Amino acid sequence: MNNAPSDKDFQKLQQEISKLRSQLAAIANPTPQETTEPTNKPIIEPTTWPITVPIQLLQQKALLSVVTKIRESLELQTIFDSTATEVRQLLNVDRVTIYRFDPGANYNVGRFVAEDVLPPYHSALGAEINDHCFGHNYAHYYQQGRVWAAADIYALGLKNCHIEILARFQVKANLVVPLHQGNELWGLLCIHHCAASRQWQDTEIEFVQQIAAHLSVALQQAEAMERLNQQSQYLSLSVAQAVAREKAAATVINKIRRSLEVEEIFATTTHEVRQLLNADRVAIYRFNPDWSGEFVAESVDRDWLPLVHQNINNKKNINTKWEDSYLQKTQGGRYANHETFAVADIYTVDHSECHVRMLKYFQIRAYAIAPIFSGQKLWGLLGAYQNSGSRQWQQSEINFLNQIAEQFSIALQQAKLLKQAHQRSQELENTLIQLQIEVQERKKAEHIAKQALAKEKEISQLKSQLISTISHELRTPLSLIMLLSEALENRYDQLPAIRRSRKFSQIKENVNRIIRVIEDALTINRTESAEYDFSPVPLNLEDIYQSIIAEWQRNQQNHQVEYRFIGQHPICARLDPELIKQLTFQLLSNAARYSPTNSSILFELIDRHDQVVIKVTDQGIGIPAAEQTKIFEQFYRATNADTISGTPGAGLGLAIVEQITSLHHGDVHIQSKLNQGTTFEIVLPKNLT
Repeated sequence: MNNAPSDKDFQKLQQEISKLRSQLAAIANPTPQETTEPTNKPIIEPTTWPITVPIQLLQQKALLSVVTKIRESLELQTIFDSTATEVRQLLNVDRVTIYRFDPGANYNVGRFVAEDVLPPYHSALGAEINDHCFGHNYAHYYQQGRVWAAADIYALGLKNCHIEILARFQVKANLVVPLHQGNELWGLLCIHHCAASRQWQDTEIEFVQQIAAHLSVALQQAEAMERLNQQSQYLSLSVAQAVAREKAAATVINKIRRSLEVEEIFATTTHEVRQLLNADRVAIYRFNPDWSGEFVAESVDRDWLPLVHQNINNKKNINTKWEDSYLQKTQGGRYANHETFAVADIYTVDHSECHVRMLKYFQIRAYAIAPIFSGQKLWGLLGAYQNSGSRQWQQSEINFLNQIAEQFSIALQQAKLLKQAHQRSQELENTLIQLQIEVQERKKAEHIAKQALAKEKEISQLKSQLISTISHELRTPLSLIMLLSEALENRYDQLPAIRRSRKFSQIKENVNRIIRVIEDALTINRTESAEYDFSPVPLNLEDIYQSIIAEWQRNQQNHQVEYRFIGQHPICARLDPELIKQLTFQLLSNAARYSPTNSSILFELIDRHDQVVIKVTDQGIGIPAAEQTKIFEQFYRATNADTISGTPGAGLGLAIVEQITSLHHGDVHIQSKLNQGTTFEIVLPKNLT
C-alpha cells in the first residue's frame, strides 16, 4: 500500500509555491499609486499656506526616497535608518527616532529601534520606555491616527512623569505620528527638537504624516512577506517531508530485503521513523498468546523513560510488559481489523481512568498506532508517541506509519519462512554431520592406531638409542673409575699423596659425569611425561639467578661467569624454579664444555615488557650453520663437538633446554659462528598461568 503523494499533489504544491512567489514579488515592488497613497488619512487637514517651491521639491524628493527604499529593500531596519536620516536633515531637527511597542505589553512598554541624532544630544537608540499612563489613557487615540505636535513641552501643563521621560532625552519640542501595521498600532515616528522650543508648521506635520503612512506600508509589506514566507516554507516543508517519508519507506524496504534479522530491522527502523516524525518515542509492541504483550524494540529520546532495557551481565533486552485488558478481551480490538488509531491528547478522548493512568505511567501524551500482522494473524503494534505535549497527527504521518507497519509484516513473514527453511536445513545438516562424525571417528581410530604404532616404534628406537648412548657414556667413566680404583688399591702406599689426591679427584669427576648423564636422562623422561607436576610460581629472578650462578661457579673453576641484569628492578616472572635452575645449569655447562679453558661466559637477564629474556654467550668452537636446527634433538651432537674439542656428552643437554622452554610456552633462539662463539636466547612470558 503506497500512501506517498501523487504527481498531481506535487503539481498543486508547485503551483501554490509559484503563486506565493508572485505575491511576494508584487509586495516587494508595489505600483507608484500604492506607495504614495497613505494608509491613514491625515488628522490635520491640509490648509492653504504660502510655501516656497524649493521646500515642496525637497519634501517630494524625501518622500520619493522613502518610497524607493521601500521598493528596493525588504529590510525594515535599512528603511528605518535611512528614513530617520533624511527626515532629520530635511526638517533640520535635532533627533528623529522610530519607537516600537513591545508585543503583548498593552502599549505600556517599548523601545527606540532606529534613530538619527545630532551631537551633543544623547542617543535614544535601544532605550526602553515604561509608560503605563500612555497604554491606559492615550494608546487608543494614536490607534485612531492622532498626531501630537508640541512646540514647548514645558508650556503644556504635562504630568511630571511625561516631562521626566521627555527630559531624559533632552526634548523641548516634540512631534509624534503613529505607525500602523495593518489595523494595529505598531509604534511611533518621533521628531525631537532639543535646542529650543519650535513651532511646527502644517506642512511639516503633513510631511511627517506622509512619511509615517509609507512606513506603515513597509510594515504591512513586511508582515505580508513574513506570512507568505511562512506559507511557502510550510508548503516546501510538506513536499520535503513527503519526499523524506517516501525515501525512508524505500530505505526500510531495502533493509528488509537485505537483512532477514527481525531484531536488526526493528532497531534501525524505529530510530529512522522517530527521527523522521520528530517524535519522542517510536516503539514496537508484540502480543503474547493470551493477548497481553510487551515492548520488544524502541527508539526513544534520552529525556524519557526507556521501555526496552539491556541487561548489563548478558547483554540481553529486558522488555516492559503491558497488559491491556481491553486488547486482551477483544483480542486486539480495532487493530485486528487492520485499523490505525491516533490520539492528539489522551485527556481529550474517551479513555477509561485506568487506561489514562497506564499511559501517564509510560509518559505518553499523544500517540499514533498501526497494526503489524504476521500472515493473517495480528502480531503486534507500531506506535509513535509524543510525551512532551499534545500533538495533532497529520494524515500523511499516520499513512506513513501504516506503510512501515506493512513492511514489518512482510519482514515477519519472511523471517517465519526463513526459520522453517533453516530448521529443515539444520535437520539435514545434523544428519550429514552425524555421518561425517562417524566417518571421522573411523578415520581417527585408524589414525590413532597408526600413531600408536609409530610412537611405539619411536619409543623403542629412543630406548635403544638411550641405552646405547648411556651405555657408551657410562662405560668410559666406569672404566676410568675401575682403573683408578685398582691403581689406588695396588699401589696406594707407593703413590705420593698428591698423586693419590689427583686420582681421587678423577674418580669423583667421573662419578659426577655418570650422575649428570643419569639425571639428564631422567629429566628428559620426566618432562615428556603427561603426569609431570609443572609448578610455576612468582619469582624474583635477580635473586634466584645470583644464587644459581654462584652455585654453578663453585663447581666450575675453569670459567668465569659475567652476569648482567638489564631493565627495571626487580625483574619478576611466574616460572618453575627447579626447571629454570636446570635450564640455566645446562646452558652454562654447555658453554663451558665447548669453550677454551679460563675463557669468560656472559650471562644476561633482560626485562622486555611482558617477557623475560635469558641470554648465555660463550667464546667456544661454535656450531655449523647447517646443524643449528638439529642440535635440540635428543642424542644429537654437532659434528665438530668431538673432532675439535674432544669433550664427552650424551647429546641431551640442549634437548632438556628446549623441553623446559616449551613447558613455559617460550622460544629458543640461537646465533653462532664457527670458532667465534655461540649465544643462546631463551624468551619466556612473565605471566604464565
